[in-house]
This record gives sequence, C-alpha cells and structure tokens, in this order.
Amino acid sequence: GREQERLASRQPGGNGERVDGNLRLGLDWRLPLVRDAGGWGRQTIEPRFQVVTGPSTGRQTHFANEDSVDFEFSDANLFALNRFTGRDRYEGGTRLDGALRGAWDLPNGGRLDAVAGRSFRLNESQQFPANTGLERRWSDYVARAGITPVSWLSFTGRTRLDSQTGQHRQSDIVAR
Repeated sequence: GREQERLASRQPGGNGERVDGNLRLGLDWRLPLVRDAGGWGRQTIEPRFQVVTGPSTGRQTHFANEDSVDFEFSDANLFALNRFTGRDRYEGGTRLDGALRGAWDLPNGGRLDAVAGRSFRLNESQQFPANTGLERRWSDYVARAGITPVSWLSFTGRTRLDSQTGQHRQSDIVAR
C-alpha cells in the first residue's frame, strides 16, 4: 500500500489525476483523376494535401507515456490528425501533409496501387523521438505499393527513407 502510493506519486500522472485534451483542425483536399483504360480496366491518379493545425503541445515529458511508446511513421498515419498510437501523447503545431496515389483496377478484379508522400511542420518540434521519421521539420519519405493479382491474394510493401540522405530506414512486406 504505502510503497505503491510513494511510487505513484513519483511517476508523472501515475496517480490518475491528469486531465488533458488536444484540439486539432484539419483541412483535407483530394482530386481523384480517373480514366477508363478500356479492356485494361480503370486508372486513377490522386494528389492529396492536408493542413492540420492546433496548439503547440511541447515535449509532454512531464506526463507518463504508457500507450504511445510504440510509434512508427508510415503511409498509414501520414494523414492522421494525431500520429501517436495512444491517448497519452498529442501532436501539436501546424503541418502540411502531401502524397500522390496511383491505382490501376484490372478487369479480373486485380489491382495495382501505390502511394508516396511526406509531411512538413511549420515549426521545430521536440515531441517525436529520434529515428521515428518525424523528428525534423521535413518528415521522412513514406511509400506503399500493393499488388492484388486476384481477389484472394494480395502483396503490400511499405518503406520509409531518410528525408536528408534518402537512406533506407524501415520497410515491411505483407502477403495476404
């Protein structure tokens, strides 16, 4: 009892007396350009831009970090309002996200698709740890490519490249 109380009082937010929130405003713009490729299916090119803004949140190190520890920047969270995975960290400030998506829907139900993009933060931020892809004003490049030859089989590859050197930082491949 007494030892747990002492440890809880030393851990920031450990006693459950913390209340916080994060107000975010986002404007998302897409322009899907679709063309019929006749017997070859349908092709799509879609540029997408998003502006997200809100109050600066600072480093947030005075709060316990329990469910946002596992963070990886990828195409999956490029356009998320809050890129942290949990509820104990919030992204703040203003940023511009952009990506270009292309897809080719084949007549047999197959599909080829790809997306590549990155993000730009208007101010310096210390809220993301090193090597996450978001530690600088310009984010790392993120990309995804997918091949679905038939409806019951798909392959998806994701990668992240360093924003300054282009060096490979992370990748994964999934088959379903």
